[in-house]
Amino acid sequence: MAESTLDLVTTYFLIGGAGFLIGGALMVNNVVRNNISFPLAVMVVIAAIYGGLLGTRILYVLLHNPSLFIHDFPLAIAFWQGGLSWLGGPILGSAVFLGVLKLAGKPGWANVGSAAPGLAVSHAVARSACLAQGCCYGAATTVPWGIYSNRLHTMVHPTQVYSMISELLVAGVLQFLWWKRPDHRKYLVPLYGVLLASHRFVAEFFRGEEPGPELIAGLRFYQSLCVFILAASLIIILVLWDRRRGGLAGGALAAAMLVLVALLRPVSASQPPVPNDPGFVDVAAGAGAARDESPTSTGDEQLTSGPKFLVATRSMFMPQLEPWVDFRRSE
Repeated sequence: MAESTLDLVTTYFLIGGAGFLIGGALMVNNVVRNNISFPLAVMVVIAAIYGGLLGTRILYVLLHNPSLFIHDFPLAIAFWQGGLSWLGGPILGSAVFLGVLKLAGKPGWANVGSAAPGLAVSHAVARSACLAQGCCYGAATTVPWGIYSNRLHTMVHPTQVYSMISELLVAGVLQFLWWKRPDHRKYLVPLYGVLLASHRFVAEFFRGEEPGPELIAGLRFYQSLCVFILAASLIIILVLWDRRRGGLAGGALAAAMLVLVALLRPVSASQPPVPNDPGFVDVAAGAGAARDESPTSTGDEQLTSGPKFLVATRSMFMPQLEPWVDFRRSE
């Protein structure tokens, strides 16, 4: 059984790695065509990929156990341990991309925009790993295109496929704009933020995991995060369009967002613990605590409460894998 678990984890990372290779190749191609030397393009893209992985890990830990940054900082940033949240990737990855280009004395936003289509392709391919693993699953459904979930033991929305299709469409739009409007390439990264936040906001209505902490009343955690990403992306577009007038409009939008969040703040952001799931371990008590998502998931859906946080151990996979292992043995 341990070998089967290792096979599944290896498959997950192989598919995810393939996504970064395919998307990274498109990033390098576009950046080189944007008058950046090949060696610098490769270096910048590799740095951005590592920055993106770190961003996915940081957002995940901030959501589930922020105290880990104080008590075990190396583990808090150990993205290779799993426990990732995709929405944190484009944020830090783009920042690293911009930083390296600035150090090299090259234009920033136009070249970062050239990498946006490849970023969407990477996400689309990585979602196929989620489909293979069964994480990031949807809510129970009776629609004819539903798929069976070993997590919920029923038919669910194929939310991984929804994300794959959405990101491939986004990649196509971004690449088309990159070809047709070279003078507008600087807008492509914030445009990706707008499109990503929009389709992820809608997809959250079909997700089957716990909603997470409530930042805005009535919205799941990642829907609230999508609202912030959408607003930030629009502000960046306005500032890039016109630093002075766009800055004023962006400031007004930011102020409106703060007022909106203040008015729609939930009465209580606390979440009740869910004690019967083996996916989380109470380190203090050694007991299982909240959710059933694999720690190697790029899925951003795990919820913890109080002192409980995810411990990435192979044994935690076993209960979820038993039906799959029995099925493979019967073959």
